[in-house]
Amino acid sequence: MYREKASKEKRLKEKKVNSSKKASRKGGRDEY
Repeated sequence: MYREKASKEKRLKEKKVNSSKKASRKGGRDEY
């Protein structure tokens, strides 16, 4: 159960990082 939650959060984090990377390419701020 815990591992499932952790992987879900990891996936969310990766999504955030990916979107922030895209934003930084466009000249936006990237937040971690």
